[in-house]
Parts: sequence; structure tokens; C-alpha cells
Amino acid sequence: MVKRRRPFTRRPVTHSVAYPIDTRPHPALAAQRARFRDELDKVPELRLRWAALMISEQSGPAMQTVGETMVNRANAWGVSLSEIVNNERYYAPFQNRSFHRNLALLASAANEAKLNQILAMQDAILDGSNRSNLATHNASAGVAARARRTQTVCHMENGETYTRKDKNPAEHGAGVIAREKAWHRKTLEAMREAST
Repeated sequence: MVKRRRPFTRRPVTHSVAYPIDTRPHPALAAQRARFRDELDKVPELRLRWAALMISEQSGPAMQTVGETMVNRANAWGVSLSEIVNNERYYAPFQNRSFHRNLALLASAANEAKLNQILAMQDAILDGSNRSNLATHNASAGVAARARRTQTVCHMENGETYTRKDKNPAEHGAGVIAREKAWHRKTLEAMREAST
């Protein structure tokens, strides 16, 4: 007699979100992100590179979510948006060349409507949107499965997992954990104060 195997079924991914996601702009986040407006004014080509990375990483409304993680990480780590957007080791679209294809695509006058859509998302981010629920990282597929075990899951959307590296110092380094925890705590306090 041949034993029949039960078909493989995935267990649903469950996670807890500590704070409800609010898609309205938040003044505390807008204040925190004001420095990026100055940076984008000084380096106009950065806006196009940021847009190309957003479209390379995600599609639809999730482009805004992934764009938020970039400014959140820049704030948490105390670095410029340019340092985040130009980190070729962190983002897969630099390795698979989709970033460069999308950069050329968005620079073309034929794609002005798509570029304007992403620029509007960038403006919403700078105005204080919080679709990511204060996430600082994003991951998909196998990387996301590992992230769900080793990081705080903030949001899941469009096949992407949005996280914060605020636990597991052996995995992410004590400095990263300290920076992201401190930024998250300070940001929540500022959001609460602005809401009262």
C-alpha cells in the first residue's frame, strides 16, 4: 500500500501591528521629513532617482509605502535621503538593472504622467504620510520570511513585508537596533504630542 502525502499548504502569515495604520498626513512626520525637501531642492536629480527606485521596488499605491521606508530609515540612521536611495548594495533593483531601466523610463517625456504620479506620492510622503506604519525596511519572498522572524513587522502590502530592525542585535547589530528603537520611540512621542 502506498501512503498518500497530504498536499502542502502554507500557513497564513500572522503578525501584530502595535499601532493602527493611519493614511492621513501627520504633522510630526512632516516636520521630521522637512530636511528632505531641502535636500531635494539642492539636488533635483535625486527626486528622479528616488522615483525610479520606488517604481523598481513596488507598483501601485505600495510605491508610496516603500518610499516612506526610505525616508524613515534616513531619519532613524541620521543620514541623507541620497545615501539611502543610492545604496546599491541594499536594493535589488540596482543588481538586476531594473533601477536603471526605470530611471530612463521616467526621464522620458513619454512617461510624464507616470512620473507625476510618483512625484505626488513623494509629496504625500514629505507631507507626513504613514502607510508603512513607521517601517524602516522592506522585503519580499525569502528575505521577507526571514525578516518576519527577526524584525518587527509593521505592515504587509502587495506581497511586501515592511519592518523595523529594532530587535535581534546579534542579527542586525547593536547600533542599528539602538538607532531604530530610539527613532521609533521619539517619533511616536512627537506624533502623540502633535495629536493633543
